[in-house]
Amino acid sequence: VLAAYAIDAALGSMAQEIHIVTGHENDRLASTLGNRPVNFVHNENYRMGIGSSIHCVINTLPPDIDGVILCLADMPWVRSDHLNALISQFTGNTVCALYFERQRGHPILFPKSWFSRLMTLQGDCGAQSLLRETTETVTMIPALDDAVLRDIDHLEDFPRN
Repeated sequence: VLAAYAIDAALGSMAQEIHIVTGHENDRLASTLGNRPVNFVHNENYRMGIGSSIHCVINTLPPDIDGVILCLADMPWVRSDHLNALISQFTGNTVCALYFERQRGHPILFPKSWFSRLMTLQGDCGAQSLLRETTETVTMIPALDDAVLRDIDHLEDFPRN
């Protein structure tokens, strides 16, 4: 299961809590990945796009949380060290994003002060759209490889062990 790569990277990181948003294959994913110590959150509105998944996870976070790292399940090359780089640079005030060769990638760490903006996302507009529009400072952290830019668009792109 493709999502296992993202989950395992998160589990190997310094992240304190891990929430996995599921959609149309909720039962299969929960049974396949359920042995991992993560919180599964079912997005009943998954057909409405990634914005609804972001709403779902923001609504499940505890009130005392400082920020959230938004990871994408279709980016299996992202590793724990990428997540740890974000966490290590996070001050609680600014967005932290990884980049490679001058291109911003994923995952991205958003402070709590951005949660209301994340809740405005609709359809297939993801969090990157908010960053393109902001004039606020974003802490840019260099990645050592292109893992933060690569995703799976076709089955043949999927890494085989």
